[in-house]
Amino acid sequence: MDAVASDQFGSNIPSILYYKEKDVIQLANNTGEGLGSSVRAKDVKRSYQIERKIDAGRNTY
Repeated sequence: MDAVASDQFGSNIPSILYYKEKDVIQLANNTGEGLGSSVRAKDVKRSYQIERKIDAGRNTY
């Protein structure tokens, strides 16, 4: 998935619908750069928990 494997610059933001949390965390962590990430969810506490598992320079939830 090229939109996830490379960092996005400018106005491009990939949105990923997922069914298993571990799969989307693996996608997010499977990049050489990992400059930043953002997690959005209905439950802010849950998005924070997911965000903490993503290895990126700057994370927001």
